[in-house]
Amino acid sequence: MTRKTSLVDLLTILVISMVAVVGGGFLAFGNGFMPQGGPATVRGFTGTVTVGDVMYTSRGTYAEVTGVSGGPAVIDIPATVGSPALPVTHIRSGAFYDKNTIKSVTIGENIQYVGVNAFDGCSSVETLFWNARYCAPFSEENSDMPFYRFGRNYGTNNPLGLDVIIGNNVLQLPDYFFGNTNLTAKSNIRNVTFSEPSSLKVTGIDAFRMGNFTKVVIPDSVTILSGGTFANCPNLTEVTIGTGVRGIESSVHGRGAFSYSTKVTKLNWNATNCTSISTNFGHPFDSFGTEGGGVSLVFGDNVQSIPSIAFQNRTVIKDITIGAGLTNLDNNAFSGCTGVTSLTWNAVNYPTALPASAEHPFSNFGRNSGTNVGLGLDVTIGDNVKSVPVNFLNVVDAAYRPNVKVVTIGKGVINIGYNAFSGCTNAETLVWNATDYTAAFALYENHPFFGFGISYRAEEGADTDTGAISGVNVLIGNNVKRIPDNFLGLPRHLEQHRPYVTSVTFAEDGSVEYIGQRAFYCLTTLAAISIPDTVTEIRDHAFYNCASLKSVIVPDGITVINNFTFAYCTSMTSVVLPDSVTKLGAFAFHQCVSLPEIKIPDAVTSIGRLAFYNCRSLTSIVIPDGVKNINDFTFAYCASLTNVVIPSSVTQIKEYAFHQCTSLPSIEIPTSVRIIGAFAFYNCTSLASIVIPSRVTAISDFTFAYCTSLTNVVIPSNVTAIGNHAFYRCTSLTVRIPASVISIGFRAFVGVRIV
Repeated sequence: MTRKTSLVDLLTILVISMVAVVGGGFLAFGNGFMPQGGPATVRGFTGTVTVGDVMYTSRGTYAEVTGVSGGPAVIDIPATVGSPALPVTHIRSGAFYDKNTIKSVTIGENIQYVGVNAFDGCSSVETLFWNARYCAPFSEENSDMPFYRFGRNYGTNNPLGLDVIIGNNVLQLPDYFFGNTNLTAKSNIRNVTFSEPSSLKVTGIDAFRMGNFTKVVIPDSVTILSGGTFANCPNLTEVTIGTGVRGIESSVHGRGAFSYSTKVTKLNWNATNCTSISTNFGHPFDSFGTEGGGVSLVFGDNVQSIPSIAFQNRTVIKDITIGAGLTNLDNNAFSGCTGVTSLTWNAVNYPTALPASAEHPFSNFGRNSGTNVGLGLDVTIGDNVKSVPVNFLNVVDAAYRPNVKVVTIGKGVINIGYNAFSGCTNAETLVWNATDYTAAFALYENHPFFGFGISYRAEEGADTDTGAISGVNVLIGNNVKRIPDNFLGLPRHLEQHRPYVTSVTFAEDGSVEYIGQRAFYCLTTLAAISIPDTVTEIRDHAFYNCASLKSVIVPDGITVINNFTFAYCTSMTSVVLPDSVTKLGAFAFHQCVSLPEIKIPDAVTSIGRLAFYNCRSLTSIVIPDGVKNINDFTFAYCASLTNVVIPSSVTQIKEYAFHQCTSLPSIEIPTSVRIIGAFAFYNCTSLASIVIPSRVTAISDFTFAYCTSLTNVVIPSNVTAIGNHAFYRCTSLTVRIPASVISIGFRAFVGVRIV
């Protein structure tokens, strides 16, 4: 019987064959032997010798074990025997037949052939020490196998059985070593131990098939796991694959190396660069672990490559841990693993992008893949990971996307590739533990969380199972120092792909110091956030267009409310600013249309343009002493504003500063003001009177246009110019123009009575 042989197998066999030359000058090939250098010549003893009850017969260039006398308890077949010595290479058929007194058997390193039924009926053996470097395949017929009815409590599952110890000079195990499938006659192997340092390269077809051991550790020296080696092992629960394995086979009998070992619950994979998974006669892991409640698959930190289709469609795998050293994950490596509930990724610096196509290693991966039912996949990025690859879980075809529910980012992450989690449309929780993520996330379509959790958007967050309002909960770990720029922000035109975040929670004992630019940009479903006291910097646009955000307490220590920080927070009704704030940036509270009041800290010396533009619920404002300029559009369209206090530090009221403040009845402009810009009080329809400070020398275009309730204006004698439309349509106004005026602009007093 032959088996499919890979290139690696052929090379290994060649090496084994080269070193299998023994003292008798023979090389082993299959079940026969080929003499070297012509006809055999006698090179050792002649006749038969007996050593320790075992009889050895000279065959000219080698010795054969031919029988045993008496009832020995220990059989120890040496490497050589006789004088002159000959290598012991053969064990005759039936040599130890029915010797049930034997309790220990040691096979010498030069054994190359074991005849049929050689140890048949040795039913008391407790330990087999196998030291044969290379032995020809055994007979694959049950009743002819050398170890038929062999070992203590054979044919049972008794805890007292046979221990098999493989010596450290063994290169290849014989095919069908313990391949007996007769349930009443098979060996009751309880333990298989490989001596270290091991030299084993090839395990042999069906070598330990149907063994009763519970664990097996394959030595690092092994390069090929032959078909059926550990197949049908009914008690096997844990397998450890050594670092050197490069090929895992299935045999012509349709048995993979581990197929039908149904109770396996843990597979420790340490093969550094396994390149071949043979599926010509079935997958090596067919029906693997199907009765164990699920298989935990753990890849060692030394593993660099996981081959294509290695675990494809292995639905019994329940959790996977990827080691630190992985640098190559072949296409479809885990596709179809629809039973996985947990993926832990520890690859420190995975160098390349994963394909977003159907060949993605995690296509159709995880519990309830391609659906949005409640039970899904938890993904953890380990604390030692530095970089998460491009398209990490991004499968374009929705029908094959992993049903990711929870994503946890580890402490050491400093880079997340484009679209890494873009396929996680069903995500419910993001746990962010990256301590010091300094890079900005890619913006627009390449954002790592593009489309994250958006499946809840279709019905405004209705969970498909319960109908409850749902969305993504973001949890910030206590070690985190920085929330990166563009953290969860996507611009308005990508609203349908923006992470559907409904809550952000910072750890109570946290250490966040920095909230980045656009960190929570346009998260229109974020209703509440408690900014930690440890935060000392909030960058511009951080909470821009958080349209559901109702209240914010800015922590003490913040000195600047940057540009656009809370712009378009249209549901915000309460803001508390600390005394440490010295500057309000441009557009800081732009379009906060529901904000009724705000106390500007006394330390503020600068308020940016459009800072309170269209805060149409704002009723009162006190500008702190120290502010020099009221910038353009600062309070424009504050339609509910009825009270404004301007300090004597102000020297300029710029263009459109109080434009369209239609409820403002009066305002006292301090004498320090030198300039009042164009449109400054345009359409302040409730403004009844105003005193223009004496330092003002010009009234700009449209400054008081459409102030229809204005009845009294005092224009100082220093004014020399009145601009176009300056008092246009102030229909209730009677005004005296001082003699100092030398220039009056176009339609400056249309609708005004001049005295």
